[in-house]
Amino acid sequence: MGFFDRTAICGVCNKEVGLNRFKVRKSDAWICPDCLKKAGGASRVNVSKLTIEEIAALVHQAEEKEAVRQEKLVHSPLNTAEGMYDYCLKNGYGSGWNEK
Repeated sequence: MGFFDRTAICGVCNKEVGLNRFKVRKSDAWICPDCLKKAGGASRVNVSKLTIEEIAALVHQAEEKEAVRQEKLVHSPLNTAEGMYDYCLKNGYGSGWNEK
């Protein structure tokens, strides 16, 4: 598989990637920009020193963190400004202000 081959497969998500990809040197595999961004970006992930399994673990950890964060937002709507605004409207708090 050369660099200019159009049919490269991402080692993390197994999707076909075009020329916009990154070479993981230790594993001799490719990674798509979406998976690299999920793993922490190019500033955090050194594709020349990590294996594809380590990058996949970073992606999995990031997805778990996001799932936990979304679960907290669902269970406690006061964590966001929109949730606080809705709570104030429902309970009759405040006057003379709007959602902006």
